[in-house]
Amino acid sequence: MVCAFVASLPAGARAAFPGQGNRVLFASARHDPEGEIYTMNEGGRRVHRLTREPGVADEPGSWSPDGRWIAFTRSTLHDTEVLVMRRNGSHVRRLTLDRRLDLWPSFSPNGRWIVYVSATRSGYDLFLIRSDGSEKRRLTRTERFETHPVWSPRGDRIAFGLADASGGMDLATVRPDGTGRRVVWDGRSFTRLCDWSPSGDRLLFADYRRGPWSELYTIRADGGGRRRLTDDGREEYSARYSADGRLIFFDRYLRDGDAEIFSMRSNGTGQRRLTDNGVWEHLFA
Repeated sequence: MVCAFVASLPAGARAAFPGQGNRVLFASARHDPEGEIYTMNEGGRRVHRLTREPGVADEPGSWSPDGRWIAFTRSTLHDTEVLVMRRNGSHVRRLTLDRRLDLWPSFSPNGRWIVYVSATRSGYDLFLIRSDGSEKRRLTRTERFETHPVWSPRGDRIAFGLADASGGMDLATVRPDGTGRRVVWDGRSFTRLCDWSPSGDRLLFADYRRGPWSELYTIRADGGGRRRLTDDGREEYSARYSADGRLIFFDRYLRDGDAEIFSMRSNGTGQRRLTDNGVWEHLFA
């Protein structure tokens, strides 16, 4: 099964897919308090609103490898489901129809599959669904909470957050057939996986271990070489690499009800504010 998945993936495929350019995908309450999905360029300009569905909350997931499609979730009073749409917001198509919480969709590097988390009787587990919705597979069966899956650039591993017995959140990886699970980072606090670097060598995550707010870090994909990127006493909650790996986009909570989007170089320098709207805006929930 693993060989079949890996053989179908292009050599050197990237986690932050080049088809997107350096467009930033984000959610904002600027027009709807529930949240709609937007894109902007890496300088915070050329903002395009993609969703306009009143009474629901739309959250971005990821770009398809060719940049033509976006996976996202839509929440109503009854459930949260995985959908896809064209990059301009058209041709919206619902993929999951199980009337439960389906969260954090992420395209595979070949665009054929989407990994996501779904609520089960025992917890929250990883599932795969074909990007046309035609087939679904369950990857994990645990009684632990799993979050924020992200494909590796080569497509041979999926990284995700894994709740541990102490109440913290570890970072783990697994093969696309659900075997070979490895814990690569012992969170010992709430740790939130954000992204896999386009080069494939580092994982980007937010961690609360230094205080009541989270800061951004990277580690090698094998769990070593931790580097702290932010240390400013403000909470950084979610982050993504640019398609070329040169930049990291992230959101920062400034005060109650106000979270804005920033960028910085991949080493943590050159921080720049991209939005200033006085409402919450983030890269993903």
